[in-house]
Amino acid sequence: MLAELVLFNGEVISVDENFTIYSAVAVKDDTIVKLGEDEEIKKMITDSTIAIDLKGMALLPGFIDSHVHFTQTGLDEMNMNASDFSTMDEFFKGLEQFAKDMEIDRWVIAAGFDEGKISDGRLPTRKDLDRLSISNPVFISRVDAHSCAVNSKALELLSIDERSEGYDKDENGEAQGTFRAKANGLARVKLADFITDDERRTALHLAAKQALNRGVTTIHALEGGSLFSDKDIAVIKEEKDKLPVNIEIFHQTMDVDKVKEEGFNRIGGCVIIDGSIGSFTAAFEEPYVDPPDLRGCLYYTDEQVDMFVARAHGEGMQISTHCIGDRAIEQMLKAYEKCISGKERRDHRHRIEHFSIPTDGQINRAAQLGLVISTQPVFNLYDKDSMYEKRLGKERASRALPLNTMIEKGILVAGGSDSPVTPINPLLGMHAAVNHSNKRERISIKEAIKLFTINGAKAVFQEDKRGSLEAGKKADIVMLNKNPLKTDKRLIKDIEVLMTIVNGRIQYSRLIP
Repeated sequence: MLAELVLFNGEVISVDENFTIYSAVAVKDDTIVKLGEDEEIKKMITDSTIAIDLKGMALLPGFIDSHVHFTQTGLDEMNMNASDFSTMDEFFKGLEQFAKDMEIDRWVIAAGFDEGKISDGRLPTRKDLDRLSISNPVFISRVDAHSCAVNSKALELLSIDERSEGYDKDENGEAQGTFRAKANGLARVKLADFITDDERRTALHLAAKQALNRGVTTIHALEGGSLFSDKDIAVIKEEKDKLPVNIEIFHQTMDVDKVKEEGFNRIGGCVIIDGSIGSFTAAFEEPYVDPPDLRGCLYYTDEQVDMFVARAHGEGMQISTHCIGDRAIEQMLKAYEKCISGKERRDHRHRIEHFSIPTDGQINRAAQLGLVISTQPVFNLYDKDSMYEKRLGKERASRALPLNTMIEKGILVAGGSDSPVTPINPLLGMHAAVNHSNKRERISIKEAIKLFTINGAKAVFQEDKRGSLEAGKKADIVMLNKNPLKTDKRLIKDIEVLMTIVNGRIQYSRLIP
């Protein structure tokens, strides 16, 4: 047998059941045809074969990011990055500079704002933004996308019903220009009406470039819904086969009939059962420590969630929803229990995204139900200022992201970034997983690799196609400058991606001009 692409003289980490390591791999068309030692694989080289000497570098299965808001990731690259400011004055100056040459009707959008990094410790208000020398409508998105702030012009254009939950008012009863909970969702969906489909297409290709640079070959794209726009679904569905990465779409809606018409066999993603800790909207049984009068909010009634799960499960769909706090997790587990327990169709692989602060009992029930947990280990790394502990208290914060406990219980755990909340970067996610701040929840580097490879494939029923380097599987491959199995766990984040191959084609390379 002859090969079109051969990579040899390296450490090929297969991530098969035994984590077998080879020195070479051969590819024909879009498929891996053989793995083995250099001598036998090099026999498959012809004059037309692309042959790459790895010079001892490591190959892994192409990384899978199991939780990306893909369109928004690209859109945020087109907008202002608001994540790197330490004072409100610095942020305002940056915003004015970003807006200075914009046409008057263009929206000024800043993404990634985190008041935890700002000395003022708050979102800007409408009055703050109105004092700036900006005539355009202004929209500031908090880093978690669960809160936002706007100026008066944007407030007028968005026209949000002031009775909406999370519509903040000042001491005089006037609109403060900050939205949380459902008001935030309404504002984001209305903002999306001002974005063109051409801008969406550009955004998708920008996001794909980000992914390839980080060794990602497959994206679970969580699109549309109450935090984004259903307009994104039509564009990504149309564009997905033109993108240089594999795209698996989750439509973030409870409308089963609509998703069936679109031809998808999965539904959900960030169908938000609750909000976020950063925006005080994640739903907990016990109140927040600060402020003590809040328990977060559930976005749907028990009846609504039960009906959605029963209908989608009955249609044979894979379901996924967003749950952060234990009260939201409880609502979702009960809905799953009603349609799964004691019935057929055990291999449903229904998911919960985040599953951030579960109780021990909830972890056990998730295991018994055969749920997939799609988690973001990097959240632990980004919580440098112990926001979880400040807002939830030490005991609850210690339960955050229980990776090792879930794996020990036999739960299939897949890894993601929640981009644009954190950047697409599986190596950083692996680093966070093996260096978890809670020593009890640290996992081995092999388990961390599985989060972003074979587990991600299993999380969308694709373990027969990708997720490991085995003959007959798609040739999705990433080349690294160091073998993570031999790297000090404190330095995993410093490993570099040298090449990304998707379906047998080199889509990113630092080695080939």
